[in-house]
Amino acid sequence: LVPFKFEWAWKGYLESCGGHWMPQEVRMENDLAELNEVHMVKDKQRFVVGTNDRKILCNLLANHIYMKQAVPNMAWLNLYRLMENPEGRQYLLRQVMEEAVHDHAISNLQETLGLMTFEVDNFSIVRHLHLLEDTYKDRFKQLREFLPMVTGLDGKTDTVEKVRDFILELTILYGFVDWIAMVTPIYQVIKLSEQTGKFKGVAETANFMLRDLVRHQQVFALMLETACAENPEAVTDVLRADFVGRMKKLMDSQSDLISLLSVDEGDYADLTFLMRHKFVEIQTQFGIHASGNHPMPSAYMTGFMEKIKAHEIELHGGGASVTGGSSLGWN
Repeated sequence: LVPFKFEWAWKGYLESCGGHWMPQEVRMENDLAELNEVHMVKDKQRFVVGTNDRKILCNLLANHIYMKQAVPNMAWLNLYRLMENPEGRQYLLRQVMEEAVHDHAISNLQETLGLMTFEVDNFSIVRHLHLLEDTYKDRFKQLREFLPMVTGLDGKTDTVEKVRDFILELTILYGFVDWIAMVTPIYQVIKLSEQTGKFKGVAETANFMLRDLVRHQQVFALMLETACAENPEAVTDVLRADFVGRMKKLMDSQSDLISLLSVDEGDYADLTFLMRHKFVEIQTQFGIHASGNHPMPSAYMTGFMEKIKAHEIELHGGGASVTGGSSLGWN
């Protein structure tokens, strides 16, 4: 491991280890009681928690289930296989652990709250999954077309063209799969809990997941900066055009899903802002000037962005280094 070339990768690893959490540490008794609370209406029992709130809770499960089918944790292990730098590899192993903890968290919510088998007001997660199925299938097909290196076993970076393709996959894997596609239901759950005062256990779980994703994004930004600095010949107008084209297609599918995930008009605008914010952030790293009219965030989304900022850790560096250690050296 020593000497370190990329201190940010090692510090990211240490910070992530220091913030380790396990889903069963989050208390869910009150959440379960809230879901099962009933009252009498015209001599009939009615659940206090309505269908829309249950949909928001189920969105977290449904999105995770479908996304893991499209891009399993093997993608992060493929990054490990391709990367030569030891501290970078150490961080990736920690991230794989966090991805597995998120899987565990979703299973824990299913088992603890019984959301997979619950039915109320003609709503069940089985029907909810069926409603989303076609849109997620379209995304699955797109992601597999855009991520052949990290979802297969034959990825190599032995030519400039393959390095360019790999950098594209890196941006889609982190920028879309590990952020844009995951943050929507997390946002919904946290907002629902803050507005109703209920489901604090689910919201705490979502907040832990959000914290991990925020830190993944910080390491990704430095990883992308370094990969581009070490391979300047790959960062061409072809790469920039491919990136914009592919991300716009994925963002169109995300817009369709945001509509299906039972959010109101204000939430749709806020989530569109959050999605666009990440897109512009990556464009800037590629030297693309982002212009045009952008949606303005609501007061709630402004507060949510502050929550994101509060999860960040202090990481510096990036770019090609000339002292000690090995380059990221995608092989």
